[in-house]
Amino acid sequence: MKNKEQWAYCWNCDQDNFGGLFDTKEEAIQAARNEWEKERNYEDEKVYIGIAEFYEEHSNFGELLCEKMNDNAWDEYYDVANDYMKLSAKHQKIFNDRIKQCIRTFQEEFGYEPDFYCVKNVEIIYLENPNKYKYIISNFDKKSRY
Repeated sequence: MKNKEQWAYCWNCDQDNFGGLFDTKEEAIQAARNEWEKERNYEDEKVYIGIAEFYEEHSNFGELLCEKMNDNAWDEYYDVANDYMKLSAKHQKIFNDRIKQCIRTFQEEFGYEPDFYCVKNVEIIYLENPNKYKYIISNFDKKSRY
């Protein structure tokens, strides 16, 4: 999981994936400007710049795991295992947090971290005239990979 804010750009929000990740908005704009000046094969000098928001797991695997463990025990021992892994709310939260941390650690260690993100707070920037019609596209949610 990425911890710092990163920026991305694209030329056409209807078709293109956002490409490249940059530490600052200015770096993303400069990379777009360099590409545009080199190729100039885009309709206009308009570029879309936004903040990459990486996927973060929100599932309650701890609850599912406790339920499955209880089911397995009940299948083998019936009623005497009825309360097995029935955690208090406090302990369930701790268990969920530890399971999520275990998953994150595994992903980091073996390279299974999410390589996809959505782009939020997208602005349109005009490269020839940065002060021209700069505005934010509200409720914009573009998915991409790196």
